[in-house]
Amino acid sequence: VELIINHTTLTCLAASGYGDHIHINVTVDGLSNFDENEIFAYGVPGVTSSTSAPTQGGTITITGSNFGDDQTQIRVDIGGVSCANISLLASTMLTCFVTEGAGKNKHINVTVGAQSNTDTNSLFSYLAPTVETSTSPPTEGGIITISGSNFGTNQTQITVDIGGVRCVEVELIDDHTIFTCKISAGTGYRRHVNISVSGLLNMD
Repeated sequence: VELIINHTTLTCLAASGYGDHIHINVTVDGLSNFDENEIFAYGVPGVTSSTSAPTQGGTITITGSNFGDDQTQIRVDIGGVSCANISLLASTMLTCFVTEGAGKNKHINVTVGAQSNTDTNSLFSYLAPTVETSTSPPTEGGIITISGSNFGTNQTQITVDIGGVRCVEVELIDDHTIFTCKISAGTGYRRHVNISVSGLLNMD
């Protein structure tokens, strides 16, 4: 404890912890304060970044501040869905397991005790789709099969353009990895396959 101004102000080093509305008790030579309005609060948690996960779900790392020192007091929600198996690595870093899903810009909410982060720019995104192979249709058009990753589980969230032409009637064959769609008549080769899954575009 260090007195800054005699009789009126002091500083001290608070132990690690979490929470708000914590009563401050000062004792001077056996005399203690009795005013219940003197309360202390640790800083609210903040989120600065997170890693991404495949659409199957997976473990992500979240960095920030004021995560405390007791992981049993931490709750993490990603886009309103609980992120499970929380592991506190430091007061500034934790990991958790996000469930399967798709899309981007999902709000990350970290709650420590009764305090939650208030920053609205704390966002998480699933990994973008990738294309590994596609079959070739006849020139009159037909069904093609596309394999890759991060296609999700909801075929209504998938749109496909091949060389600028929409491939319709998307049907997931194997969640996350294989789907089919119907391409119209055409000619040519090396047409780029462009896939969007819940707003995320493939970059390959």
